[in-house]
Amino acid sequence: MTDDGEKKYLFPGHKKSLTRAEWLSAPKDVTSPAQDKICSICGRSMPDKYAEKHHLIPKCKKGSITIDVCIDCGNQIHQIFTVKELTKIYNTLESLLAHPKIQEWKKWVQDKGFGICMKSKKRKK
Repeated sequence: MTDDGEKKYLFPGHKKSLTRAEWLSAPKDVTSPAQDKICSICGRSMPDKYAEKHHLIPKCKKGSITIDVCIDCGNQIHQIFTVKELTKIYNTLESLLAHPKIQEWKKWVQDKGFGICMKSKKRKK
């Protein structure tokens, strides 16, 4: 409580307790830690259970830079590209998004639910 008896509350996205008046006047761009992530490929808002980190250079090639992708886009990337292609050519978000198959996938998947692209056997080389 404040000196004048007003109650303080812990509002989402804030680390300290605020009065109702303080919260109403606070900047509205404060984000809650529980907010869904956005897939870097398809742009869909994804709950944590469908979110994964995609290594731009595969881990087996000592890659450490990651982007947030939904499970469907992560599976699709690995269906389209080999480890060698991901390492040498498609090792940036821009290069992935520029590929025609990724652009086609992005258009198709944007209005679908999550979990539509089940993992399947690796494609033959």
